[in-house]
Amino acid sequence: MKKLIGILMVVGMVVTSTSAMASHGEDVMERDERVLEKEYPYVEAGGKHYEMEYELRDLGNFILLEIEVEDNFFRRGEVDLKDAVEEVAERAAVDMKEDFEKPVRVVAQYEDENILSKKY
Repeated sequence: MKKLIGILMVVGMVVTSTSAMASHGEDVMERDERVLEKEYPYVEAGGKHYEMEYELRDLGNFILLEIEVEDNFFRRGEVDLKDAVEEVAERAAVDMKEDFEKPVRVVAQYEDENILSKKY
């Protein structure tokens, strides 16, 4: 019985530790999202202002950085916007790659349409 109680205590400590580590990881992700939104809040393309929102997810082997580009002026095929988003996404991905020491996959969308998908 003492052995069983000891095993259950160890399992409980491992579960608690793993849960705390996951919570810490989520805190880091949320902090980094706020940093990205502060450092790279928007892009300018074609004389227009496009706001950017970020979401980070740790998918084990890599970090997924999702970028939502927001503005009513985007028109399909507007190369200036895609280039500007890619430039910002690359800088943000490099920052996250250094922080998490993992590859970063970036997916940028505008109105649910992918305008960038790239691995750094």
